[in-house]
Amino acid sequence: MESLPVFVITLRRDQDRVNNVAKNVISALPECEIFSAIDGQSLNISEACAEYSIPQEFFKKPGAKGNLGCALSHFHLLKMVVERKYEKVIIFEDDIKVPEDFRNKLSLVLDEVPDNFDFLYLWVHPKYRHQDDSNFLVPGKSYVRKYSYTYGTSAYLVTFEGAKKIVKYFSRSVYDYVDFMVSDLIASGGLTTYMTRNSLVDNLGQLTAIEDGEILKSNIRPQSFRSKVSRFLLRISRKLFKSIT
Repeated sequence: MESLPVFVITLRRDQDRVNNVAKNVISALPECEIFSAIDGQSLNISEACAEYSIPQEFFKKPGAKGNLGCALSHFHLLKMVVERKYEKVIIFEDDIKVPEDFRNKLSLVLDEVPDNFDFLYLWVHPKYRHQDDSNFLVPGKSYVRKYSYTYGTSAYLVTFEGAKKIVKYFSRSVYDYVDFMVSDLIASGGLTTYMTRNSLVDNLGQLTAIEDGEILKSNIRPQSFRSKVSRFLLRISRKLFKSIT
């Protein structure tokens, strides 16, 4: 398998994520380079809105600051990819697990991915996995298929040209979550995209427990009973607080 630069975007203040990267990413891929995530909680929002043309509607969404930090982290990492002129790179987020057979499976994928690709999803959200993917098959390919809609940018491979296209698109305005913006670019025909037929990594779900005072639930795995109760009690306490102020 050709040697590719590998980066994992890591929120360094979140010890659970730092620990996960050490245990489930670096252990499998020691060559992986950590890229420090932009912390949305520490951003000056007024300055960020001016610099990145962020609409106010962005902040009406749940977890807005965290998702803004995520989008800007991908944006700045891809800018670095362009500056360093990498031919291809692999990019992970810090809530994934890399299996032991990752290199072998990736090698099979790289042997098949068409030469004209810009972007290759290495992980597909469970909600958008197709049990029957026959409508998306590429003739003569067993490990790569055509693009279909998915959430998430947990794991992907991007080319130099693909990185340039995303950077150019994001430079106009960071108007939404990173995965939605990438999906919009793909839908417009601006990014030639493929997917692996089977996800090459696992996503461990929401590793951050609380952000902006909200108890965050995983959009990957079912909520535990304890998490549901905690969210319910938090909502009740907020209503009681508002009623007495």
